[in-house]
Amino acid sequence: MWTINSYNIFPLRTPGGDRFTEFVDSLIKAEAYIQGVALSEISTNLRTNLGDGGVDTEVRQSASNSLTGWINVPTCWQYKATGFAGISSGDLKQELNKPYSKQLVEKGYGYRFCICDDLTSEKKRDWEKILDDEIAKINSNAPQAKVVTASDLAAWASHYPAIVVRFFQPQFINSLALYVNLSRGFVRLAADLCDQDSQIAAQGNITSVLGDTRTYLRNRLNDDTKLRVIEAISLFRKVGYRDEVREELDLLCEILKLDRDNVLEIAQQLKDVPGYIAFAGRYLYITPEIIAQVSFEGAWKKWIQYDPPTFLDKIPQLLLDAFLNRVSTSSSEEVRRIVGEFFQHWATQLQPTDLSDFSTVEKFIVLININPEDYLPQLANLVDRASKDELLKVTGGYKGTRRSLVWLAEEMAAFPEFFSYAELILWKLALAETELNLANNATHIWQQLFRIFLSGTAVPFSERIDLLETRLFSETEEEINLALECLTKAFDTEGSRILGSPVVAGRIPPENWQPQTQAELKDCLDKALAVVLNAARSNIDYLQTGALKIAIDRLPALLTYGYLEQIKAIFSTDNISQEILVFLIRRLEDFLEFNSDASGEIQQWLQSLIPEDFHGKLIQAVGKSPWSYSLRDNQKAWQQEINNLAQQLYEDRELLKSEMQWLTSPQAIMAENLGSAIGQYDVNADCLNIIMQSVADTEATGLARGYIVGLLSNHPQHNTVVNEWIDKFEIQTPIIAYELFRAGGNSTKAVERALKLVDTGSLSLEYLGGFFPSLFSIEEFYEIIKRLVSSVEKEKNEFVIKTAIKLIASRLQIDLQDSNESVLEESRIQNLIWNFLETTAQYIRVESYKWDKILRSVAKFNIDKAVKIASLALLNQNSQQKMRAEEILIDLAKSHSNLVMQKVGEVILDDQYGWHFEIERYRSLIQNLPLDAIKQWLNSVGVIGARRIAKQLSLPYLDENSQPIVPPLTEFVLSEFEDDEETFRNFCISSHNLQTYIGNIASHKNKEAEIARNFLNYPLRRVREWATYEIKNCQEEAKYWQQIDEEDKIS
Repeated sequence: MWTINSYNIFPLRTPGGDRFTEFVDSLIKAEAYIQGVALSEISTNLRTNLGDGGVDTEVRQSASNSLTGWINVPTCWQYKATGFAGISSGDLKQELNKPYSKQLVEKGYGYRFCICDDLTSEKKRDWEKILDDEIAKINSNAPQAKVVTASDLAAWASHYPAIVVRFFQPQFINSLALYVNLSRGFVRLAADLCDQDSQIAAQGNITSVLGDTRTYLRNRLNDDTKLRVIEAISLFRKVGYRDEVREELDLLCEILKLDRDNVLEIAQQLKDVPGYIAFAGRYLYITPEIIAQVSFEGAWKKWIQYDPPTFLDKIPQLLLDAFLNRVSTSSSEEVRRIVGEFFQHWATQLQPTDLSDFSTVEKFIVLININPEDYLPQLANLVDRASKDELLKVTGGYKGTRRSLVWLAEEMAAFPEFFSYAELILWKLALAETELNLANNATHIWQQLFRIFLSGTAVPFSERIDLLETRLFSETEEEINLALECLTKAFDTEGSRILGSPVVAGRIPPENWQPQTQAELKDCLDKALAVVLNAARSNIDYLQTGALKIAIDRLPALLTYGYLEQIKAIFSTDNISQEILVFLIRRLEDFLEFNSDASGEIQQWLQSLIPEDFHGKLIQAVGKSPWSYSLRDNQKAWQQEINNLAQQLYEDRELLKSEMQWLTSPQAIMAENLGSAIGQYDVNADCLNIIMQSVADTEATGLARGYIVGLLSNHPQHNTVVNEWIDKFEIQTPIIAYELFRAGGNSTKAVERALKLVDTGSLSLEYLGGFFPSLFSIEEFYEIIKRLVSSVEKEKNEFVIKTAIKLIASRLQIDLQDSNESVLEESRIQNLIWNFLETTAQYIRVESYKWDKILRSVAKFNIDKAVKIASLALLNQNSQQKMRAEEILIDLAKSHSNLVMQKVGEVILDDQYGWHFEIERYRSLIQNLPLDAIKQWLNSVGVIGARRIAKQLSLPYLDENSQPIVPPLTEFVLSEFEDDEETFRNFCISSHNLQTYIGNIASHKNKEAEIARNFLNYPLRRVREWATYEIKNCQEEAKYWQQIDEEDKIS
């Protein structure tokens, strides 16, 4: 029987906790079933992102004979897929008092708090006491609470082998998948494989089964001619026999001296009984896989064994890939070695530039799967020799080679003997990453190799962390940064990974290495922490800083595991910057906030770190964002500290000068708040020159922006001198001037200055979007919009369009909220907005929602223009914008149906724009416009309109009672224009234009054909003809997709 311990449980801490939830629910359901509790009495909530009211699972019926004692009363369960470090006594109380958990406790339910971590006996008792005390306040008669830990769950799960296999023995599931794949429905073969599972696992292959299977095959066929045909086909993964691939069978028969017709005749016989040859589309192949393997072995002995080079040399290029694929999946070690050696010369000629060639890399990967001992080192060497530019050309996507290389390396990394080569390949590809948005790109898979849990390799962590340390002390900053990013992942005790292939390079991958005891886990953390310590003591600044940030990031978990002294050692160096110190203090404060029972030593260390000098206090206050204070309800204290510091800086100008270097650095994230406070104190503007000169020297404006706000809000008499400084910046650095006068608003003539700088070309138009629209006067708003619209009319610049949309939409929203007179009442502004909407209707790529709101706002002033612009927006290539245009037109058609149809019709018939209705879908729009309006339009424009609109007609369908229905507009067009062949042809060929399918496409096409059969006797001639066309076309497409599906399934 399989047993597990708590260390097997820890990896269930997946983001969102869904895996842990699924595991515990499985245990509850298993025990409930044994105890006779109906599953209907159990309510679960696998959607861990939904509010649960404090209850993940509810068991309404008790099981008095419960093995664990956890469901011997009705119970409510709360799950936490985290370590215990982040859970305080307050959290426990809060969870218990959530609405639904409290309600169930009131009813007498037992409360179960289940955590994906271990607790000491003392800690567990403490938690249960906290919960019991809280329960007593709710219902003094309710059962006592139980805290269920990882160790408890492991012991529980060990009673249920199926659950252990499902969650913790994926390799067994892999084995079953392998056996299913090998036997493919042949029960006798599957039984043999399962009987010999232990031998297969020990050998790492299925050699032990092949002898019995070979005997079985001979006895089952009892015909050497049939066996010969099976063996011939088994030499290849698949053999084409008809249509454009029929030459493959011709070539096979030629090199093996077989008769083609005889081969096909026997194949047809064996397809039905016993089914060892399958026809899939245009190909023949041997099934099941285990029969293919023993057949290949026989074929090798019959045609190849005595002179492999001669046979291999005469394999036609057309069949070579299929042969190599067969060798890679079905041959013995000896055959792999022989075939591998034959192609060595080809592999040795490859150059790094070949890594971007798809066919070359695919062939190389097949050879690696045939003989990884020889070919994988060659690939690793090729990747290692490649320059970064060459590796950047190794791209992903459908025809790129990067995906195949990453998958190969990930699979090979499972084996200790191939780990170093696989790691090198991933490392080099990660340094030249091109798939930045993929979760399983080279970078992430390389980082995964160095996790303690779910690493994807059997190599012990101690060996892997040594390699990572080597990478960490690389020569370049780029390499060091990549290794630092990986080092922080080494501390992860939770995560997930996709299960790999059951067989790789002809062998079964070994189990992932992971710690089996507390001592082993501690040893892993010790080693990882030692690497951080070494890096923190490095003379390389960015390496040291990176290591310190890792220690800060992992601080809560490390403190929980008792690594206080090691952490203190990491931060004991004298050259730790004040910025790092701020982060460390903040992290410690957060830890203590949520761990009120933490040791006094941690509190003492924190107190020793808090600086007493002015600079330290300044960094503490200005180097943090106020949210960290708001979490602790002491934001007022923070603001008071800011005020105190500001007063000291105001009173001591020399002190202000000495701190200016730091205050203008990126680390002074709240400098603007400090500047505002200084400005409030500075009655005589004594600090103005110091602060403005620092802007001139550093171009950092945060402190100055705040200072201008504080100064001019409280001491407006200094308006002139502030503006004089800004005048200087306008000449020297207009962007700096912009940041300063924007802070001053009207006092610094912000809009006037911005317009002047834009008009002179000193600032681009996008800077006009930096103002809050409510601050504009009508005149200022007009001047800004005028410039933006004028620019857009000349050039469709996306940034300028976005700026204009945001300003107009925001101003309209503000006017509406504040019940102000709308700027749209100004005819000159309204005209500008109309021009803007019409100019951009076809080109909107951004902010389509706000563009839609603007058009709806102005529609009431001129419905004709609004409909025309919305009709033009139908031509936009942005699907969101096109959809919004359809929605506007449908809404407007409710009160102006003929106008809408007229304007849409003009676009449909327009020589310049009409082609959109030929190739794009507007079916939703057409079917939602009033039928009478469309009929009236068609009657006025005649057959040309029918031809254009035919491609947008809805198809006949079956209603809920399976009655054939032809949509009214479709029936009208096919009836009124029955004699026009082009109208009918357009309707037919666009029946499924741009339609998407999910799942089996052949099945969908057959269903469409079946629906069409219901219309073969429909009264309208064109509907009957459409049905005939639809049936024929769908059947042909179904046949095509069936062929594709069959051929894709040949593994």
